[in-house]
Amino acid sequence: MSYEHTGSSDERAAAATGDVATCAAELRRYTTHDLQQSPSSPYIYSAEGSLPLVITSAHGGVMKPEAIPDRTYGVLTPDLGTLPLALRIAESVSNCCGGKRPFLVVSLLSRRKVDPNRQCTKEATSKCEASRDAYDAFHQCVEESCELATHCLQEASQRKALLIDIHGHGHIDDWIEIGHLIKGSILKKADLELPSPGAEWVRGDKSFGSYLVESSRARRSTVYKVAPSPSIPHPGNKKYFSGGYITRRYRRDGVRTMQLEYPSCYRGEHSKESAPIIADALVRFMNAWGYIADEYMVHSGNSSEMQSRGIKTI
Repeated sequence: MSYEHTGSSDERAAAATGDVATCAAELRRYTTHDLQQSPSSPYIYSAEGSLPLVITSAHGGVMKPEAIPDRTYGVLTPDLGTLPLALRIAESVSNCCGGKRPFLVVSLLSRRKVDPNRQCTKEATSKCEASRDAYDAFHQCVEESCELATHCLQEASQRKALLIDIHGHGHIDDWIEIGHLIKGSILKKADLELPSPGAEWVRGDKSFGSYLVESSRARRSTVYKVAPSPSIPHPGNKKYFSGGYITRRYRRDGVRTMQLEYPSCYRGEHSKESAPIIADALVRFMNAWGYIADEYMVHSGNSSEMQSRGIKTI
């Protein structure tokens, strides 16, 4: 099976049989992270990291075991191609940071079977113990990863981490949407009127959107469109995802969160090109905000620019 070629006969076969071993083996095509199966659910995998960064993928799974009934409430459409994107971002971040790794938590189950990005009501799981077990295991892994990630910085006084939740959207605009739990209508306001975490983090020159635009400009002919960012400070009246349950649940003192929504042209097989660009922007963003020390950024960014900032490059 393949997570890249959505709808292939191999994928449909693996999804129908619920072949955990096949699906888990496929993950290792995209990352060298030591993914471990949750003891509470065979469908949830996680990897411990050494950076204050947690990457989650809740909607990229394709497994549809017959033993687990389909959910009957809420959105059932999967974010196909987001699982390889999340894994390749994690791998590229590690390459940028001399082998230092982010934490990873992923679900192999199709969104039809469980939706970890919903509060645990009848909308999140089906009427099945295995579905609920997968939901609980996913969030237990995220909770543990966030706690461990906040202890990765060398300075004991700095207990902080960043969580990014990877999703896919089908909106007509092929822009990347960064959700900060601020609605599009609120993003229309002036910088000084924006709620926490503030305009500089959300759409300023030090925002993740700004670094995404810069990294894409340096590495490809077509510059990424990102909302919000300095060039697109708000989505106007267009459809825009501002963040979901995972983004809300894990935002707390010491942990900042973002929901990243990618159109199909960045996911699946396209992630071979997009993941290194996204990772480069992410590492530079985290460095600017004190999450990653300069000495870890051995492969990130434009060499001349990095050297002018006194950062070691290879």
